[in-house]
Amino acid sequence: MFRTLLLSRALSCLSSLALMLLVCAVPAITAADPAPQVPQLRYVRQISETQKEYVRLTLDERSVTAIPPRPDCMRFSPTGDQVGVVSSAENTLTILDGLTFQPILSTPWLPEWEHCFFRLRGDSFLSVVKNPDLNDPLRYDFSSGSLVSIEHFPSPPPIPPLPEQYTFQTSYNFVIDSPRPDTFLYVRCFGEYFGTSGYQHCPGGALPVIYNAAQGAYALLPDTLVEDVSGHNSATGQLAFNTARTAWSFDGRYLAHAHVARAVYNFDLAIFDVDNSTDLKMPPEISFNERIKYEMPFAWSPIGYKLLFWVIEGWGTDPVPEDAGRFSPVILDYPTLTFTTSDQLFLMPENPYATQWAWSPDGSRFVFVDRAGNLTQVDAQTGVSTVLDTQVTEVIAWVMIPALSDLTGTITLPSRTPGTAAYAVPLSVKLADSGALVSEHSPTTDVNGTFTLQDLPQGTYGVWLKHDQSLAVMPSVNLADPSVSLDFGALAMGDANNSNHVNISDFSILSAAYGKSQGQSGYDARADFNGDNSVGTVDFS
Repeated sequence: MFRTLLLSRALSCLSSLALMLLVCAVPAITAADPAPQVPQLRYVRQISETQKEYVRLTLDERSVTAIPPRPDCMRFSPTGDQVGVVSSAENTLTILDGLTFQPILSTPWLPEWEHCFFRLRGDSFLSVVKNPDLNDPLRYDFSSGSLVSIEHFPSPPPIPPLPEQYTFQTSYNFVIDSPRPDTFLYVRCFGEYFGTSGYQHCPGGALPVIYNAAQGAYALLPDTLVEDVSGHNSATGQLAFNTARTAWSFDGRYLAHAHVARAVYNFDLAIFDVDNSTDLKMPPEISFNERIKYEMPFAWSPIGYKLLFWVIEGWGTDPVPEDAGRFSPVILDYPTLTFTTSDQLFLMPENPYATQWAWSPDGSRFVFVDRAGNLTQVDAQTGVSTVLDTQVTEVIAWVMIPALSDLTGTITLPSRTPGTAAYAVPLSVKLADSGALVSEHSPTTDVNGTFTLQDLPQGTYGVWLKHDQSLAVMPSVNLADPSVSLDFGALAMGDANNSNHVNISDFSILSAAYGKSQGQSGYDARADFNGDNSVGTVDFS
């Protein structure tokens, strides 16, 4: 075996060197296509009174992780990749991996902080918290362990003092971040505000200001919400405000918000253009002369400028009992002011009250959770709805993840008998993309020479495979389906020292062990190429 391999390598490489010095190169790696991605919907289900589970749903797979019982507050990062958990008993904030719920890091959590007033961000594990004594946003940087009281988030550059004509109590404020790092909605409440970081509310009035740090310019939202949320007329001119009535477009150019142009409670739509500092009030016809459901947040599509909002059918110009109306979603294309479904509402089969929702990454669908906990998917073009799951309490995110495949490989070991223990061998496998290492694996074959690598990113790769006693092979494979098979063929045995070369070193190991069997002095399993526990003519031939 060793002599045959050495000769064949010499001929194939056309080398004039001595056989003992022969080295033959592994084939080059082929260029890879961009790795495809698939949408994954992430949400939380309440499966019992004390138990929740975190669900990741794709077209082909549903994976679930049990959420450990927690005594206090828990919040997900925007993508659901991290989870923050506060323990008031231990005064700690722990960051968990969103897939495994294993701890990533832990940091002290001061007792005077409100235990559930924080949010995780995807950059450097930043969190915003609230100090009840100062009532200012705080930024905690986990990488440095520093805590900074800030006027807005993100921190650079700081917001300068507001002009003198804008007088208000400065103790209560919050920020609605924009996709643009230098633009944000800064809200100063006239009095105390209520709610969590996802739904903040100034019942006594507020001053919402769009601030462009790059230009150093302010823009007040004019005529915004002249009624407070209880429907009382605001004779003092104070401005009621809550974050559920606002939404930034994907690029931060437009801010959708609600305003009152008709009777009490009949909120209409307005869209502020940051680039032009203009606030366009939508006519009542945009909401079909119905009331906009302000508690059900606006949501811009992740692609283009499609705005999703909800109206209560049956309100018209006069308030009626809320349960008498029907909640219907509307998708408005802005700035063309056209509707997705030819000026028709998406009529839901029931009367849903959407408290959680998200657009699909391509903007073709959206999901919402109704008051019964049903997770419903709606086609944004046709309005056709489908219930995806039940007992859902929270929609975390709809993200794109790499499409995955399982690769099942088969090898042939010359001079070994399939179905025997000698065929079950450890391997070294590496996936390469355009010459760059993607991943390394150490599978063991079964007695028929088969192994499986799971959850590999889809794409075209060079697959480098080696047994300790063979020369490496590197075929190409296109992982385009959930399961892919690849036959690596017969491995060329003879590499006794696992150097991926066949030379004098291997010959020396073979010669020293020749004629010896397992248990005898001088036996070396590295030279036993056929796996019969002895080194003889079969290994040398």
